[in-house]
Amino acid sequence: MARVFSLIIPASVAGADEDCYAENAPELIGPLDGYVISADPSGECGNVPFALTWDRLCDASHYDIQFALDHYFDSIVEGASEINYLPPEIETPSYWVEASTLSCETKYYWRVRAVKTDTGQAIQGMWSYPRELIVGVRPDRGVYLVAPEHGVMDIPVTNVKFAWDSEATFDEYDWVLSPYSDFSSLVHTATDLTTGEYTFTGTLEYDTVYFWQVEAFWDGALVWVTSIGTFCTLAEGLRSLTVSSTAGGLVTTPGEETNTYELGEVINLVAEPEDGYRFVRWTGDVSTVGNVNAASTNITMQDNLFITANFAIPPIEYNLSIASTAGGNVTTPREGVFSYKKGTSVNLSAQPEEDYRFVGWIGDVDNVADVNATSTTISIDGDYSIKANFVASFVSIRAGDWVKYECNVEGWFAGQPRPEWFGLEFISIEGTIANVLFTLNMSDGTEQSVTVPVDLGEGGGEALGLTGFIVPPNLSKGDSVYISGYEDATIEGETTRTYAGARRKVVHWSFSESVPYQGEVQLKNYWDKETGVMVEASATSEDVTITSKAIETNMWEAAPPTNGIEWWLWVVVAVAVVAVAFVVYRLKKRKTHAIPTTPPDGN
Repeated sequence: MARVFSLIIPASVAGADEDCYAENAPELIGPLDGYVISADPSGECGNVPFALTWDRLCDASHYDIQFALDHYFDSIVEGASEINYLPPEIETPSYWVEASTLSCETKYYWRVRAVKTDTGQAIQGMWSYPRELIVGVRPDRGVYLVAPEHGVMDIPVTNVKFAWDSEATFDEYDWVLSPYSDFSSLVHTATDLTTGEYTFTGTLEYDTVYFWQVEAFWDGALVWVTSIGTFCTLAEGLRSLTVSSTAGGLVTTPGEETNTYELGEVINLVAEPEDGYRFVRWTGDVSTVGNVNAASTNITMQDNLFITANFAIPPIEYNLSIASTAGGNVTTPREGVFSYKKGTSVNLSAQPEEDYRFVGWIGDVDNVADVNATSTTISIDGDYSIKANFVASFVSIRAGDWVKYECNVEGWFAGQPRPEWFGLEFISIEGTIANVLFTLNMSDGTEQSVTVPVDLGEGGGEALGLTGFIVPPNLSKGDSVYISGYEDATIEGETTRTYAGARRKVVHWSFSESVPYQGEVQLKNYWDKETGVMVEASATSEDVTITSKAIETNMWEAAPPTNGIEWWLWVVVAVAVVAVAFVVYRLKKRKTHAIPTTPPDGN
């Protein structure tokens, strides 16, 4: 774009010419405001050549011309604007806009101002008031009619659906309908439509040819007029049946379209749902439908009819699988697999057998109201599998119980990491089977863990080299117990010792065996009598002694602090105090009898 030089010149030089330029602007002639320039169908989406014309201002011979995308000319179109333009014809100025200078489907604003240059100086006049012009769309992108198809016969006389389409940008449409090709008389017109469809709900004449057309607008300007469409309505003795469906299925008989039939004719109707859907009912003009709730029925042609097959997603149902462990059963709704609609609240009741107790619902229990209650509810929101969990009455361990043990090692192999502590955690319990997480921590910071199943009714338990970390509860001296690797062992005795801060009754067992390369090895185990959980274990060989002892647990509460003195010592002290008090009392009483307060008679 060339630069514009506006010089300040003395009034004596400019004179009246300066006043003429300062107070006036050229009058624009063409194109008219809002005119639509055709698009060039042969090249890119641009304009066909056209001319801008205006009246000459004063004695101007040069002009500035600008195109912009906005009314305020903030967005100048540089490729289309000329500065200091000298038109070929000075007296009838015009500007020739070459093909494809402007883009199609676009609105532009243009303006002109005069520039006096014949004195060797430039005096710029006022800009003309801007005008709009729109470059239209290519013929292959214009609006084309879709339905009814051109020349089609037997169109219904009421509720006729019209449709059109395009690849260009339009924001409003006007639609007209007439029985005459020149549209000299209109049946109906619809304006300011924003979509490419319109339904005429009036009534047309039977066996009559009609003509229709659409005008397309963009930003208020008419930019396209379609070809004329024609159709013919059905004969008076015929009636139309238009069939459609909602999402989820199809009408297979007679199909989803408009067909014509003799007045009084009976037409079969068959609707088929898609997978995951069900047929609901026929709606619309259904007064002569045999059974509106049946997917296969018929309709009698008494008028021009519009009907719709309605489909819907059936209520979602999920399966609830219910079972129980040994020792009880589920009484409500019983055990098995049941189907329920989504959102249903199902009552649950569990009943333990003799010598067993209910400990909770397990499985998919996120929607169970109270997993610890024998009677509760579950809200159905998916396929669930749950189980009522019963354990023998003698089992006192619950899921989530844990014990931590410290390890004391003497004579360990030089340079080798040694065990520092290990822990047991009861992850889950079903019946008498517990899944136990065993964790072993070494002095070099490494850690090993494994989850093993253990039968709480039989005992045993083996993980990472440790055996017998659980036995049945309430064992007594002489009872036989299974220990992995040692088969049946006999409980040797019972005592009371302190573990994890509490005095506990424990039972114990010992064993001696000869181990290659280690010589004679002495084993000793102590188990908590109430729970059967190991609380202390030792293994002693000729070179190494390992002792493990429970130091923390959530299975019982530690005794309150006693200033470092065991509770039984306090009992001894209390007994001693009572004994001393009794002796003092006896001595005082004897002394009173040895010294009478009055002398005997006769002295």
